[in-house]
Amino acid sequence: MLALPFARHHLLGTPLPTLKDYYLRRVTRIEPPYVIALCVYMVVILFTQADWLARVPNFFASLFMRTPDLR
Repeated sequence: MLALPFARHHLLGTPLPTLKDYYLRRVTRIEPPYVIALCVYMVVILFTQADWLARVPNFFASLFMRTPDLR
C-alpha cells in the first residue's frame, strides 16, 4: 500500500518516514519487475521478429528511462 507508512504515522504515532526512505522503498519494489518485463519482452522480440536490431535502442532507452534519440 502506497500510503501505509504515512497512515501508520498518523494512526499509531510511529516516526514519519523520510522521503528518501519512502522513494528508495518504492524504487526497490517497482524497478526489478520493470527490468525483468523489459528483458522478457526483448527476448521475445529477438526470437519472433526479423527487425529486432531496430528495437535495441528503444530497449536501452526504456531500461534507463530515457527517450530514444529520434534523429
